[in-house]
Amino acid sequence: MDNDAEMLKQMGNQITNLQVKYRGLPLDEQMSVHPALVQLLEEYGRYQAKLLMIGIITKEEDLKEIREIKKSVDDAADKMDLLAAIGKLISFIVVRV
Repeated sequence: MDNDAEMLKQMGNQITNLQVKYRGLPLDEQMSVHPALVQLLEEYGRYQAKLLMIGIITKEEDLKEIREIKKSVDDAADKMDLLAAIGKLISFIVVRV
């Protein structure tokens, strides 16, 4: 598997985990997390398109960083943790798109 494919796998799994955790929040907390989650999904779509068009652009350092962000996603237990993890993923993507 090339680095871009590994990145898509890692990031896709993390975004799915965030969506599952989001669904577990009380409705009032979902409402405050929703805009950030939608932004993440939009940025991820742009990132996926870039990976498909350009070829292999993911470096080993990128994979290392996304694995470090995974800990924030895995540990997200409440609304604030979720927002922080979403923010980290958005920041990661935005500098690469």
